[in-house]
Amino acid sequence: MAVFLCYGQVRNGHTDIVKLLLERNPNVDLCNKDGCSPLFWASAEGHTDVVKLLLERNPNVDLCNKDGCSPLFWASEES
Repeated sequence: MAVFLCYGQVRNGHTDIVKLLLERNPNVDLCNKDGCSPLFWASAEGHTDVVKLLLERNPNVDLCNKDGCSPLFWASEES
């Protein structure tokens, strides 16, 4: 349940809620049907505080979505 909720909170940049959800130790590498992980969405939406929280959980930063884009790609696009 926490993982599902995490996607919406990550995409919207709700740092405090993401922090609470991460205390439940969700799988931060779990991807949605499009291959997007929470780190992917936080990077794509430019939520650097959420990205930092997720990185503390040692996610796989090389996961790519179905289009071959990684969180690093989206982070560089937001700069």
